Amino acid sequence: MPTSWVVEKILRSLTNDFESIVCTIEELKDLLVLSMEELAESLEAYEQRRGKKHEPHDQALQAQLDLDETQNTQSRGPRGKERGGRR
Repeated sequence: MPTSWVVEKILRSLTNDFESIVCTIEELKDLLVLSMEELAESLEAYEQRRGKKHEPHDQALQAQLDLDETQNTQSRGPRGKERGGRR
């Protein structure tokens, strides 16, 4: 079985999470000469980059949400709707 056939089969079988990297690989690399090792390295690098990208963003977003909630709770006036309790 030719390596190019296996590479194409793997690319077709990946989930939608990998759609962008699959398109990139198909556009930029020659699938007829792409080895299994090169494909694996590209997919692993993509997964690592995606993982690193989401973690700090999620943590920063959570920290911002926590900060906003704390500020909103502290700034409520006697009526709890507006700052200073005035309309």
